[in-house]
Amino acid sequence: QSYDFFHNFGKFNYHIMISIDCFIPFVDEQQVRETEKNLRAESLVASVHRIDASAINSTKTVKQIASEAQSEYTLIYTKATTLRWGAFCLERMANVAKDTEAVLTYADHFVEDEKGRTDAPVIDCQFGSLRDDFDFGSVLLYRTDALKKAVAGMEEGVDYKHAGLYDLRLRVSRIGRLMHIGEYLYYEVELD
Repeated sequence: QSYDFFHNFGKFNYHIMISIDCFIPFVDEQQVRETEKNLRAESLVASVHRIDASAINSTKTVKQIASEAQSEYTLIYTKATTLRWGAFCLERMANVAKDTEAVLTYADHFVEDEKGRTDAPVIDCQFGSLRDDFDFGSVLLYRTDALKKAVAGMEEGVDYKHAGLYDLRLRVSRIGRLMHIGEYLYYEVELD
């Protein structure tokens, strides 16, 4: 179920020290520069890693992320557009992930382009859902221990080119709950 901020505001109005390793798609220096800068400005971010944008959905990339992630949480950004956070929104996402013990946390967001800003809400992922086209948005916050456990269970020699993240999502959903935060926490900036 989605997480209702206003209903639970008093309960979660505090800051938890959490560290996050971030993985972002790399096309070229110009494309990645602003997203790296925005992530490094966040106090919870321990490291920012570049991953090949053309192989972001592959099993090989998912395994690379699992091997490099060392912090309590792992953030995977799946779009090659600029990522920008609202004030204290990464903290909000991390606190909800921590408080609910979710293995994967995702949130509503905005898309900003030449025409302005539009809302991009996502929906709750129901337990047992197998849809491979489910929209989680472009920011996926995994609990690192769950991510590593899921990847350890992947078959040796199997390398999905376009279904690695889907395979990961199915595997972590067997470990714990997926948490949708019904709040607009980040911006996908699609400006030239």
